[in-house]
Amino acid sequence: MWVLNKGSEKIYVQSALHVDTAEKREQESFSLRNTRDSFRKVVVLDGNARPWTDEDGVNYMGVIPFMLDPNLVRF
Repeated sequence: MWVLNKGSEKIYVQSALHVDTAEKREQESFSLRNTRDSFRKVVVLDGNARPWTDEDGVNYMGVIPFMLDPNLVRF
């Protein structure tokens, strides 16, 4: 997991090839959900997956949108 810092703000970023099962999604988001704070949490996936958010507030998106759209990862 990476932690992006800007002043007192943080964004937690986890990378994963895919999260195509509930078990894999749980595995990849476990460390993010256990930070026990309200900073933004992002899982970056392979490819061009459109951004979506799960029931725990974890954001998922493909690496292509993550790298090309600065509005997707903002503080």
